[in-house]
Amino acid sequence: MPTTVPGSTMPRIVPDFFQDEGDTALRHRVEWLEREVGVRDAFFPRHLRVSEAVFRRWLDASEPLPPGPQGELRHLWKTVLHLLSFLNFDQERVRTLLEHHVPESSSGVAAGLAPPWSGTSLIDYLEERGPHALREVDRWVTALRFGDPYAGASAIPSSPSIGSGGEVPDR
Repeated sequence: MPTTVPGSTMPRIVPDFFQDEGDTALRHRVEWLEREVGVRDAFFPRHLRVSEAVFRRWLDASEPLPPGPQGELRHLWKTVLHLLSFLNFDQERVRTLLEHHVPESSSGVAAGLAPPWSGTSLIDYLEERGPHALREVDRWVTALRFGDPYAGASAIPSSPSIGSGGEVPDR
């Protein structure tokens, strides 16, 4: 639900927590990811490699999150912002991208800019591979968006594309 800018009737486009770096903003980001793009609550502790109890206490604001996982949570948010930007801020398309299972190539030959999560969904790939997977996803998005020659096929593991043209299928 959009809020208004104080002293104006103009709606605020982006919630404050999208840009704030504080602990409260991080908690709001987790809630937003669960609510708006369907990320499971169990994803976060698995992705960050912390116990569910540690993550829950942090989410309840009763205990700080260790610095390493806190930094990785910020990196996850930046990756989500890249995905949102790449998909024109369409939350439903981001949800589809996260949940879409990319089949493995039957021929063993993959497209140069195919996603690195071949054989699984992006959300499962991030959960299984942890924070290290974010760098691969960031390189893939950058290569597709900007044609970055340094993020090309040699930097991205081979896997088949999402659709015939690398696009995210519509629901």
